Amino acid sequence: MARIDRIFWSLAVAVGSVVGVARAGDGPDDSLLTATFDGGQTGDLAPAQVTRGYATIDPTGAAVTADGARYESARVVASLGAWEAVSTDSRSVISTWCGFDRDDATPVLAMFDSFSSTMEFWIGDDVAGPATFTIDMRRNDAGTTVRDALNGDPLQLPHHAYEPKAGTVLPGTFVFLCERKHDVNEDPGNRDWQAEGVSLLTYRHLLGGGWQWSIEYDGPPLGGDATALGWKRLRAAALQSYYPRELGSPLLSAFIPFVDYINDSDKPEPKKGGQLFIVEATRASAAAEWSFGPTVPLYESIRDGEHFHSAGWTPRGVVLGIGDGQANSEVKLFTCSDWDAYDDLGNWTRHDGFHGVAAGDPGPELRIANQFWGCIPGHDLNTLIVGADLLSGSHLEITVPVDPADGATFTRLHGQEIGTGANSNLDFLIGEWMHRPAPERSTAVVARVYHQAPSFGAKHSRILFSDDARNFTTIARVPTPTKSPVALLYGDSVVVPYFNSFPGSVSIHRMTRPVLTAPRCGLAVGPGGTNHLWVSSASGQLTGFASTPGATRTFIQPGGGSANHPVTGAPLNAPTLGPVYRLQRAEDAPGTTVLDVEIAGPTASLPPGTASVSFWVNIIGPEGVWLTAELTDGSTVAEGIFKLAERDQWVRCVLSVDTSDFVAGYVPRLRLGIADNEAENYACDFLVAVEAMHANEYPGYPIAPINGGVNDGSAYSAEHVAQPLPALGPEHTIELSMRLPATGFDESMRNLARYLPLATIWGDADEHLRLEADLLLGTLLGHVTNGGVVTETISVPRFVVKRLDQVWIRAAFTGSAVNLYALCGGSTAEGIAVGTAGAALATTPTEVRFGDASFGTVAPLEILSIAVAPNSALGGEITDCDHDGVADSQQILLFPELDLDGNGILDICEVDADLNDDGTVNFGDIIALIALWGDCVDPPTGCPGDLDENGNVGFSDLLIIIANWS
Repeated sequence: MARIDRIFWSLAVAVGSVVGVARAGDGPDDSLLTATFDGGQTGDLAPAQVTRGYATIDPTGAAVTADGARYESARVVASLGAWEAVSTDSRSVISTWCGFDRDDATPVLAMFDSFSSTMEFWIGDDVAGPATFTIDMRRNDAGTTVRDALNGDPLQLPHHAYEPKAGTVLPGTFVFLCERKHDVNEDPGNRDWQAEGVSLLTYRHLLGGGWQWSIEYDGPPLGGDATALGWKRLRAAALQSYYPRELGSPLLSAFIPFVDYINDSDKPEPKKGGQLFIVEATRASAAAEWSFGPTVPLYESIRDGEHFHSAGWTPRGVVLGIGDGQANSEVKLFTCSDWDAYDDLGNWTRHDGFHGVAAGDPGPELRIANQFWGCIPGHDLNTLIVGADLLSGSHLEITVPVDPADGATFTRLHGQEIGTGANSNLDFLIGEWMHRPAPERSTAVVARVYHQAPSFGAKHSRILFSDDARNFTTIARVPTPTKSPVALLYGDSVVVPYFNSFPGSVSIHRMTRPVLTAPRCGLAVGPGGTNHLWVSSASGQLTGFASTPGATRTFIQPGGGSANHPVTGAPLNAPTLGPVYRLQRAEDAPGTTVLDVEIAGPTASLPPGTASVSFWVNIIGPEGVWLTAELTDGSTVAEGIFKLAERDQWVRCVLSVDTSDFVAGYVPRLRLGIADNEAENYACDFLVAVEAMHANEYPGYPIAPINGGVNDGSAYSAEHVAQPLPALGPEHTIELSMRLPATGFDESMRNLARYLPLATIWGDADEHLRLEADLLLGTLLGHVTNGGVVTETISVPRFVVKRLDQVWIRAAFTGSAVNLYALCGGSTAEGIAVGTAGAALATTPTEVRFGDASFGTVAPLEILSIAVAPNSALGGEITDCDHDGVADSQQILLFPELDLDGNGILDICEVDADLNDDGTVNFGDIIALIALWGDCVDPPTGCPGDLDENGNVGFSDLLIIIANWS
């Protein structure tokens, strides 16, 4: 409950930008000064100083003057909390279901533990204690054990068993999608249990109390016979949510689409098609029982190499995602002319090739489709959120049009989280799991994203959060080294259970649900370098093209020029200063290459090491793109593959490749092509803007290619961004909040460099503290320089840097030491990491420089906020007076209205909550508050319990008592 107060107090920033607030005081010894960046700078620190020397552009393509501040795209910022270990029982959680009870307020949770083959149920706010009740699914039959949710229940069947694997939670009712097993021998002495199909079961909280199982539907076998008998089926995405017919409470009607997902790795061909079903659940009122209408089998397919991933409902139709691979990917749409008669198949129309083409029938042209996995309701009734299945973006939104002929529109919601290492083709993300409880009244979503490549490991899994089903941010990395199956919104907490939690390890973690700001545009910092691309001074085009027959390349605009979108006619707004081309290809075009770009000139060859090529792609046709990017010397090729599905969005791609084996003196060539890795050509229509090529450098900010006949390798300077500081005493604290850009540098690109410079707290050349990330060891390093020499290095652990990670660092200086506190990428199980140096700076800092001490090395960053104070105001130690797991100073930086008196202490912690005047704040004050509960007759003097002076005595006042507990 400790965050409800923050919900009330954050309403003002939920509809506008976060701003800094002045800290009244007598001078530098008692003032807290802030700077907050959101497309501009607010607060009471002096303006940040930007020195670049080159004009550039912002992410919309708008011009930025030579030394003007540059701001990144708007993204939400989260208050970063701490994980709490709430259970050390041995579990291997393979399925979870979470929602609300009959009252639509009490959270409920079910977890399937594969170790014990039990289903554990929690009813109520606390998952720290034992489960409310448990169902043992170990059914023993003639010496054979099979998992059966109906084990021991009156509904148990002699020759069928039901194992829950997917599902959702209606208010008061668990809906389980089960793999149905059949004892094919039906011989009590010779059991042979085989997976036969899927079934829908419900577990209801009855009006009179107690819980009851019901078998709602037994789906027919795939193909109507034994074709798929014994094939393993179902993943969590097969049924992940219900879809309300109308928004608002109470929920009275919802459609539930689900699929038979077949993927049996033990079989020679593990993918054999699937089935699509839909059912409607209704109730007369919030107090009534749920009833289920007919379950309708809408579609099935039996094809090698294909399976049904997930499905989602909108009033404009049911969307079905089919995979796998380029040849088998398709999105189908099923429209219904009368939802009140959805069980009449005559009201349904199937639209093949809604995205992609009809499976097995390329027709006039073959389009590549987005191979998505998970699916939940989007921000409105006509949108869906889908999770990536090996795409370059982790989560996307599908908009279903009024006219199905217009096809699906995909919009990226969360960007490229993990960068590609040298010669890696695995820049693909998995976003299968998402959880959105009560979509009829809440838009909050929690999700998990991970990388498919084993080399990235489970430590790179990230938990995402959105409070509007559109703007996502990373809130945490998974708090143990093992992979987590899910992340759940359980009441006011984010809960994460684990696979393979052995005795003594933590099986369930919990953190307070974060609070997000409105989308903010952080102050951008970027490196310089040498752009090895060049354009013709006469035409503004890159040179050295080679187009494949059947493919067309149209020059749209020169570098830095302006043009209109070739389809819509709107301003193009390309976020790069390089030239823009339109690339098109028909399905039957031979070969794969559509564009080569040769780098000419006497110094054209790149030095041995790592080259980074950056370019932007905007899909304007109805298809997705599997785009190959190669750097070649004519024989040796290093490449990466980018799988893109977004439409009418500029998406930046960065290819990092090893050039050590390239022939000396070669003329390097960038080749952009279509990945026909399954011998299937397909049509495409997209824009590409080639930005830059760097050698052994970080990709920089937007800069034009060299304009002229010779590429002389001219270098351009980095962005020098420094925040001036006020006069400080010997004991002070500096706090920084930053984020790594979506297309910047992170630990997976450490082949470019091991160390990522973040900031330098600068006194002078002899006295400063340089902060950098060790990308190999995953630590924050603070190098203390005294007298021009590094006298000590502070090492702060658990600092694994990923794209879009929020970075929070506090440096507390005393007369004899420096203490560093840090969070990177959100919460860890251990909480805020700490490091201490026994040396201090002899000179008080005068500015914060973003980069190394001399600006010799600058890395891509987004600066969100800075706070400066003496230790008496901000506090040298981390404080959390309201006990919500979030540092008070971080809350104040994000939500300044929580500290209106500007003294660095949350206002909620400064209220006189001692209602019974006994000198302490404890249970006695809660009892006194309950006696005063309700609306105030004569506020505020007539309401001593109205601690927040809102006109009534209620839960927000209870939270103030908890925050001031003594």
